[in-house]
Amino acid sequence: MAKILVVEDEQMIMDLIGMVLGKNHELINTPNGSQAVNMAKVSEPALILLDIMLPGLDGFSIQNKLYEDEELKKIPIIMMTSKSQMEDVFKTSPNVVGFIAKPFSIKELEEKVNAVLNQS
Repeated sequence: MAKILVVEDEQMIMDLIGMVLGKNHELINTPNGSQAVNMAKVSEPALILLDIMLPGLDGFSIQNKLYEDEELKKIPIIMMTSKSQMEDVFKTSPNVVGFIAKPFSIKELEEKVNAVLNQS
């Protein structure tokens, strides 16, 4: 059972992720971007699902802060957003290993998460 930090401010999406991944993984949730980096330090997740548009810090800023921290830069990140053109912004980020465009299918979410976790 892997520990996954989910940084998402839309409750419906958070609930969907919980239903899909919660039965096989331990999920730690936060809707607030400014709490994400501290939660990653405390919880030491195997993976971070990170929304781009968030209150507090946005996903781009969080991703940068995670990468600047020697302990946290190794945690793989899957970015999530409804703005599909944002994928190009993160293609050169070494800690971003995947991208999920919203709305996403349950199958896509499971496949991408399992692919990342199986590589670790």
